[in-house]
Amino acid sequence: MRILRFKKKWWVVLGVLVIGASVGVGVAVASVITTPVVVPPEQANLQIERTAFFPDDGQPEFSSGWKTHPGPVIIQVQVGNLTITQAKTERGPRRVCHPKAVGASETYIETAKLPVLVTANQEVHWTTSYIIPDHAAPSEDAADRCS
Repeated sequence: MRILRFKKKWWVVLGVLVIGASVGVGVAVASVITTPVVVPPEQANLQIERTAFFPDDGQPEFSSGWKTHPGPVIIQVQVGNLTITQAKTERGPRRVCHPKAVGASETYIETAKLPVLVTANQEVHWTTSYIIPDHAAPSEDAADRCS
């Protein structure tokens, strides 16, 4: 009789474990499902530039000048620091701009079509990845939107 009770409890415990594992797997699978968005290569290009700035007496500071980009731009700093100012939005007469210091091993993603200014006053090395529509220039000059 004692063996039967043990078997009944064992089946209950086994059933709970199986149901728990099924729910756990369902949750785990649901949390990693993604829907990729793929742009055909004939509609967009990836352009990568590696840049290094070394200040000297002739050019103590780096400035990209205000630019806009037709697609997102990813900046990854390897050495030093960049200051990136992206014009976010206009709210009434006040313009909203947020300078951000981006240091070594950090990444910044610029928003497409919003003016941006990149500056540095020390040695800095970075990689810029432009994701641009086919037949578009990676950047265009823009007016200062923050002053």
